[in-house]
Amino acid sequence: MKNKKFLTKFAIVLGTCLFIAIGAIIIFVLKAGEYKNQAIEAEYNLESNKRYCLVAEVDIRCGDIIDIDSNVMEQAVYTGLDSSYYITSESLPLTATVNIMAGTPVMTNMATKEEISNDTREYEISVANLMTDQKESDCIDIRIMFPNGEDYLVLSKKTIRTLHLDESIFYITLSEEEILRLASATIDAYTISGTRIYTTRYIEPSIQDEAIPTYPVRSETIDLLNTDPNILEIAQQTLNLTARLDLEQRLTGLTPEQLAATATGHGLTDTAQASVLTSKDTEDEPLNDDSTISEYDEEGNLITNDESVVDENYEEQGEE
Repeated sequence: MKNKKFLTKFAIVLGTCLFIAIGAIIIFVLKAGEYKNQAIEAEYNLESNKRYCLVAEVDIRCGDIIDIDSNVMEQAVYTGLDSSYYITSESLPLTATVNIMAGTPVMTNMATKEEISNDTREYEISVANLMTDQKESDCIDIRIMFPNGEDYLVLSKKTIRTLHLDESIFYITLSEEEILRLASATIDAYTISGTRIYTTRYIEPSIQDEAIPTYPVRSETIDLLNTDPNILEIAQQTLNLTARLDLEQRLTGLTPEQLAATATGHGLTDTAQASVLTSKDTEDEPLNDDSTISEYDEEGNLITNDESVVDENYEEQGEE
């Protein structure tokens, strides 16, 4: 009897252990399958979020050219964003519109495609009045303002490449049509009293669209440019000197009397109320010209009998 009871108890215990073991195995198999499915799903999600994009190898400044051979490399990143948000090697070269730190994936809103046509050239700008805090890589418009208050956009959304702020000179890329438009504006600023060319800066160039130029190129200006090719060079020198003096005045707070004295010391004369650098016999003595006499009255105003430049164009424009 005792053996039977023992065997019965042993069988019950053994059966219970086997049942538990089998249950544990079943649960383990089920859980393992669940974990495997989760791992497969996680791997799928990871692969589906894998993007190949360009990552900055070094710090890229706003205005720099982005190229695979110089400052970016292709690298896999994991992100929930669509691949269209990132630039690819096929879209290069591009121009950076913001500062990009090394190791940062380059997104499409960080760069822009600069159109390079057969007539695109790097051009030196020396006729514009710059902002006192103008910086290299600034995205700017170049505008012209006439003394009657009319204001026109000459060049739109240009990036300053190289800046010499103390000389009011910088470099941008222009097409042939833009060069002609700027030349016309330069002649207008030179021949029409009180006209100035100046720059304005974009706040967020990556999200601000390019404005449409509104400056009309006048036939009279083109005729003047064609009849006297040297006038453009003279106008550029004149307006550059005017811009430099204007910048100096704004930086140091010079009064008009001090500015006039500075002009006298540099041997400057007035052409259509703009300062022009005349040639000199010596460093200390400016060259006298029968057609241009540089004198100042008691109030410090410049007196000139220069008849080479007139304001007829502007007067005719005002009558119209």
